[in-house]
Amino acid sequence: MATPDRAPTLRTERLELVPIGPADQSPLLGLLNLEDVRRYLLDGDPVDAEWVASVIETSQGDFEEKGLGLWGIREPRAADLLGITGFMSVYDPPVEELIYAVHPDVFGRGIAGEAASAAIDHAFGPAGRREVRASTDAPNEASLALMQRLGFEESHREPASEAQGTCWEQVHAVLDLRGWQARKNSG
Repeated sequence: MATPDRAPTLRTERLELVPIGPADQSPLLGLLNLEDVRRYLLDGDPVDAEWVASVIETSQGDFEEKGLGLWGIREPRAADLLGITGFMSVYDPPVEELIYAVHPDVFGRGIAGEAASAAIDHAFGPAGRREVRASTDAPNEASLALMQRLGFEESHREPASEAQGTCWEQVHAVLDLRGWQARKNSG
């Protein structure tokens, strides 16, 4: 189980990011099974409650061991899960990457960017990372645009790979601490 100092609640101007836990299983299952969410995040595959429970358990362990995991995105004092952001190990061999997904009802409101920025601040601050990685499917224009706004620089592309579980070309990007600080200082 994650401790409060390793799995803090993050707050932004409009949002509250709370580490995901067992109480989030049902809303997270619903979010991840929405077609517009799972299309790129999960290559269109639906997920079941057991898989979501394992993601929650892994996130709690990751906060404890690595200082980073997944946060549920909500408006302050609101129960509805707007999305998730944070860090997961993906690919084989595993690579810790920033992920984000928001409910289609809040697409275009800047929720993903605001939440991802808070997660990145935590990664470069208390979690002590020197760089943050992210990837997305090449056709996911919204995610590519967000990565660019956040200051990520494309590092390479990989073709679709059944072995990696990807059905589209993957765009990989990196954001280093110095680049993040320069972006924050420039407003």
